[in-house]
Formats: sequence, structure tokens, C-alpha cells
Amino acid sequence: MLIKIICAAIVIWGIIEIIKRVTEQNRRNEEIDREEKRHNVNQTLQQQMPHTKTYEKKKLMTATEIKFFHAIKDGTPKGYVALPQINLATIINRSDDHKYQNELFRNIDFVIFDLETNPIVLIEINDNSHKEKDRWIRDKKVETICNEANLPIITLWTDYGINPEYIKNRIEKYCKISA
Repeated sequence: MLIKIICAAIVIWGIIEIIKRVTEQNRRNEEIDREEKRHNVNQTLQQQMPHTKTYEKKKLMTATEIKFFHAIKDGTPKGYVALPQINLATIINRSDDHKYQNELFRNIDFVIFDLETNPIVLIEINDNSHKEKDRWIRDKKVETICNEANLPIITLWTDYGINPEYIKNRIEKYCKISA
């Protein structure tokens, strides 16, 4: 009887060891499969993407926008913050049932926010390209959207240069209204 128990224990131990080895081998095989899939995906992406460099980083603002940004930042009253290149979709919600919001995927040059991140006034810097028909139409669409959302827009034209006092007065006017 004791011999049968010992034999049964040895057989059970052997089965357990076989199960452990099979499980470990399956885990290794799955890991190898995952690694092969990753490698295949990387190869596919490399084949689909051109070999020449297509993408490169760029500055957030043009040289002109940076100059205006300094004047805007300096003219923004305490308790408010000026941020550049804000997408309309981040500050305006479409309130109807229309599921597409393409018209909101346009950037505004600068937005003045209060410290609770409520947008107070938008600022657009316009150069001569804004006098072209397609650009003018885009600006009118943005203006209509912002008016409907109760967001005023200050338009500053590059032709007039940067007048820090003028910019400060325009910003302060809207910050006082919101206070």
C-alpha cells in the first residue's frame, strides 16, 4: 500500500512538473509570438512610411506672433493669463445634435483666460493674407462662432505694428467686463 502511495505521488509530481514545463513553454511561445507581431508591425510601418524625413518639429508661433505675444502677455492684467494657439474646440462646445464639429477645429492666435480657465477674450493677429477671399471667409466663420458663444475677438493688424499700450487697454476692457 505504501509503495502504491509513493508511486502515485511520484506520478502526480511528474505530471505537475510536465504541466509546469508545458505552461512555461507556452508562455515563452506567446512572448515570442508577441515580439514577432511587434516586429512585423514595425516592418509594415517602415514600409508604408516614406524613407525620407517627412516630419519635423516647428515653433509654436511665427516671429511676428512671438513679438505680439510679449506685448499681449505684458498687457494682460493680474489674475488672467494669455495662452497662444488655442483650438476653438477646446473652448467652445457645439450645443446642437450635429455630431460633426469641423468648424471648431481652427486655432485662435491667443486667448486670455481667467485663473479658473474661463476664456475671456480671443485675439487674432492678421497680416495681409487675411484680406484674401478664402481667409476672409474663414475669419467670418470664426467670428460668427465666437459671437454665438459670447466670446469677443480683438483683431490686431500687423500693418499697424505693435503698440503695447493699445493692446493693454483693449485686453483690460474685456477683463473688467468679466470681473
